[in-house]
Amino acid sequence: LPPELVEPEELYELGEDDTVIILSFELPVKVTRLWDIAREPNKVPREEDYAVRHTNQLVVPGLHKLRGALDCQVKFVGYCGISVTDENEKQIISNLLDTFDCLPVFPDPIPFRQYIQLCYRWLSPLFHSIIQIGEGNKRPGFDDEEPFDPQLWASYQSMNKLWAEAATQCEAGTDVYWVHDYHLLLAPHYINRKSKSANVGLFLHCPFPNVDLFRCLPFREEILRAMLCSDLVGFHFFDYLRHFLTACKRLLAIDHQFALGGFMNLDYLGRQVTLRIGHVNVEYTTMMRDLKERPDIRKLSNDIKQKHGDRYIFTSIDRCDPLAGLSLKLRAFDRFLSEYTYAQNRVVLLQYAYPPKSAGYEALELGADLMQQAKAINDRYGPGHVDLKVCAVAPEEKWAALKVADALIDTSIRDGLNLTAFEYMACRGSEPSYVILSEFTGCSSTLSSATRINPWQIEEVAKQLDMAMSNSPSYTLKERWDRDQVYLSQNSLETWAKDFLYDLRRARKDTNRVYLQTGFGNTVRVLSLDDSFRRLDFDVALKSFRKRGCRLLFFDHEGTLAPDRRRSTFVPGGTQDLSATGSPPSPAVLECLSKLAADPQNLVCIFSGRDQNMLEDWFGGVPNLTLCAEHGFYIKSPKFTDTKWQCRGPSQDVSWKKIASKLMSQYVKRTQGSFVENKGSALVFQYRNADPDFGSWQAKELASYLKEFLFGMPVAVVTGKGYVECRLAGVSKGVTVTWILHRIEDVDYILCIGDDCSDEEMFQSIHKFNYTGQRPDAFTVTVGKKPSAAHYFVNDYDDVSELLCALTCG
Repeated sequence: LPPELVEPEELYELGEDDTVIILSFELPVKVTRLWDIAREPNKVPREEDYAVRHTNQLVVPGLHKLRGALDCQVKFVGYCGISVTDENEKQIISNLLDTFDCLPVFPDPIPFRQYIQLCYRWLSPLFHSIIQIGEGNKRPGFDDEEPFDPQLWASYQSMNKLWAEAATQCEAGTDVYWVHDYHLLLAPHYINRKSKSANVGLFLHCPFPNVDLFRCLPFREEILRAMLCSDLVGFHFFDYLRHFLTACKRLLAIDHQFALGGFMNLDYLGRQVTLRIGHVNVEYTTMMRDLKERPDIRKLSNDIKQKHGDRYIFTSIDRCDPLAGLSLKLRAFDRFLSEYTYAQNRVVLLQYAYPPKSAGYEALELGADLMQQAKAINDRYGPGHVDLKVCAVAPEEKWAALKVADALIDTSIRDGLNLTAFEYMACRGSEPSYVILSEFTGCSSTLSSATRINPWQIEEVAKQLDMAMSNSPSYTLKERWDRDQVYLSQNSLETWAKDFLYDLRRARKDTNRVYLQTGFGNTVRVLSLDDSFRRLDFDVALKSFRKRGCRLLFFDHEGTLAPDRRRSTFVPGGTQDLSATGSPPSPAVLECLSKLAADPQNLVCIFSGRDQNMLEDWFGGVPNLTLCAEHGFYIKSPKFTDTKWQCRGPSQDVSWKKIASKLMSQYVKRTQGSFVENKGSALVFQYRNADPDFGSWQAKELASYLKEFLFGMPVAVVTGKGYVECRLAGVSKGVTVTWILHRIEDVDYILCIGDDCSDEEMFQSIHKFNYTGQRPDAFTVTVGKKPSAAHYFVNDYDDVSELLCALTCG
């Protein structure tokens, strides 16, 4: 095999000495008090006064049950299910849960309630593509008066910080963290603040909304940046990932790249954030075994079957939540009974509506409305047509109901995955049946045997109910059913977890790089930098400068010697030459440059993208300076050109500009927010102010046509973030630096300072140049702490001015 395809699995797999900390809103087990705290508030509790049981969720409790099969130690961090303020009770519960490999968090009641409000009033609806507008959407029981209460966001931050601190304080000697769902989107940020090298994975179990909805969040950038503090971000399906990529591009100007092996990455602050697609699965084999071996499930199945006799059973198990589309389902069932009268007294809809995690007023109100709808149907067509149960559903009762169901129906108006369909197929085994799924639920795109419906089309839903009841499964349906059975049997929750953890280890931070924190409070970010990258020590640079002979000093201008105030003015839709304003050097900088250039041991070079006239205006009064205009296309030097401007480019033929200008002007007219910038030796199509997606599509096509029409001409077409540049081949700051180095013998000292991407070529040229004799002391410096090819950084142009003053003193 090619070496690129051989992965050293031992580097990525977790062993028995490794520990993974799983952070979720709730622990996989729930604690309940065995006494009434309202009646006995002063009771001194003991461990035997508490009961611990698994919650009815599938994923995190499933991972807890499988922790022995994951080839590593696993610990869980989350809410234990009860509010605890007494320190003695906290210690008892912590000790009790330690035997379950669980670490509980004990949030303060008021911020925790506000945190719940934000999660279920704002985040959950919006992530499911629903936004509430207007005063009429206020619900009883919520005390905020503003459209958005900033205190809710503050509480969300404090709760995420609490979870992260509990995880990082876990005495497991690990740096592997796996964060689950939208309740803890900020947790990767807080974990990285505690440990810059932490290996953090995030999996979002809900959809990611369209960017036009997501941008409605007042704290949208904070959420995106916190998510990007992870090394690996996982989604159920590409549709959700696509929305995330669009949000990153439009709100943070971050583009994605593809890597060998099917990986997709985002380059964020010098780190590669890996993105993964792979939905959760059920434990198919375990379910099949339990259905055969557990008599309690068989008894419950028989009870349900006996209760409904020979009626055809449509079963549905949903959250008591508006997103589940329960009202639409009852309306469709009503229409089915009305139009297909043969089904009356021969069919039953067995509907379970269990309370969501934050069961409050809205869930109670919805439950009451559903009971009225069900009663109206039973009154109209006779008792027994709708068996509605608005209550919690134990796993054994759930599987029993699925086992006896003749068909499954789901009418969700938005759902991330919905594992109930997978459980139904496991309960049915090799016996095919009808699975009617909303096209708005994730699993509908996974199961080939499912019938997809639009829950808003009541007539179509009623028609599919008729098809299921009046027809036996066809041969084609049996084939698809068998294919789905194979898929479910070969993909389990355990496989999904192992695959995610493998990719998480593969995406961990490079140990050969340095990770620095920058910013304050919630704006803290982790930068990934080369291990040799550090702040420039002025004393070291000055000491080397003073003892060396031949010295080369390369300076970028705007952003380095002067503040960067580059602004281009243009007529939208036009292609006229642009006028530009900038920052001339200050008198103090000019005085320092004059002193440095007066020393015959120094060669001082100023680089700029500006033309010759502007550099003459700014630096023409300083003798002995080497000026490089248009990134080195033109050079003026007392040492090389006898103080005259000389074109250093391989060709002075600019006939290509007529073709490039004409083509770019056509794209400018049809790309709102774009313009053409004339840089003399280059033409640049700028689309930073255009729609990111449309602009990038247009830029891709423009670059393709430019390469086609300019083929054979001495021109290079370069694409970058927000621009397409057409420039003479062989022209750059890096090429000019190399040209100068070839003409200077026995260089003893090099100082090169710049601030933007064009200066990176200078740094790379200095590092790669094959020097004759002893290698000089080279100080490559970027302005600002950011990923760079330079070995050093300074904070801003004021630091550069201070360094210049130091170089000219003594």
